[in-house]
Amino acid sequence: MPVSPSHGRPYPTAPRADELPTGTPSSAEPARRGDFDARGKFAPGNGVSRTGGKATAGKTRLAARLGLSSLPEGAAFRPYRAAATSFRKAQCASLAATVGGGMCGPGPSSMVASAALQLAWSRYLSDQAAATGDAELALSASRLADASRNNLLSAHELAAREAVARRASQPTSAHATLTAVLGTEPAPVVPALPPPLTLDHDAPAAAPDVPSSPNATPAATLPARVVVGGGPRVGKTMLARRLATDGRPVRETDEAIDLGWSGASEHVATWLDAPGPWIVEGVAVARALRKWLASHPEGRPCDLLLWSSVPRSDRTPGQVTMGKGCETVLAEIRGELARRGVRIEGFPA
Repeated sequence: MPVSPSHGRPYPTAPRADELPTGTPSSAEPARRGDFDARGKFAPGNGVSRTGGKATAGKTRLAARLGLSSLPEGAAFRPYRAAATSFRKAQCASLAATVGGGMCGPGPSSMVASAALQLAWSRYLSDQAAATGDAELALSASRLADASRNNLLSAHELAAREAVARRASQPTSAHATLTAVLGTEPAPVVPALPPPLTLDHDAPAAAPDVPSSPNATPAATLPARVVVGGGPRVGKTMLARRLATDGRPVRETDEAIDLGWSGASEHVATWLDAPGPWIVEGVAVARALRKWLASHPEGRPCDLLLWSSVPRSDRTPGQVTMGKGCETVLAEIRGELARRGVRIEGFPA
């Protein structure tokens, strides 16, 4: 990290943009035949799950969230904080993919969180200055934006240096050694997502007995606006990312977690007004759909709702309760969704 002299002492400063280290791009291993069983479900010890675990390793509450409290209803800063949450997630994902070797540790994550809050307050004060003509507010907004930039540059540098250190300290994997000795391995055959099933609340959705064709392209016939819902640990995020092969954006309701249950679903409901194509997934989608229906007498909040009630792994008691709540809300709005022409289908656990 560069230093600058001040009053006879060296002080660390944020690096210049042209001095940032190159870092290590993410090198996630491609999915292999052994990562899936005959029905297209993830097999025990699969590499895809290891990659997800690596991406979230070392996260802490202070590094992964913008605050430990929720803002009250009607607070003027609430939409800015929600936007900061989305910015933090996108920037951490970008650092992990471009310079962090697939990881953005708690150190860089905390810097990005600080930068996101500084940027949010900068935009808030800038709007206030524009409305009131207060030059002092405008100057404070400019200083916060500059502080946000410095934190982002520092986060980039730390993420890159941590990636280089991790790479130097880790021995070469046995798989990489064998590949280097024996030559390039053949391209893996990855089973496609099993076809969607008709949702039946009286019996949980189950995967079909016949495996899907590996050449299937689910996104080719995917509607423009897709919502993926269900309780915790049913595979919503993984399914959404596998469906987004056409490059459409995937929004996660966890982006609004700092707003609390009611505020998060209200915020997510506004996403459903955007034209497609997009995918929205998360535990808050059922409540968001209910709020959208209440505020729109006509129209469809989405074209397709994919839902699962079957967890892929053990749940905590709190997650079990949360899942029951999601099911209750869906049962309440399912008839109205169908009346408005929303397709509702289950997906395998």
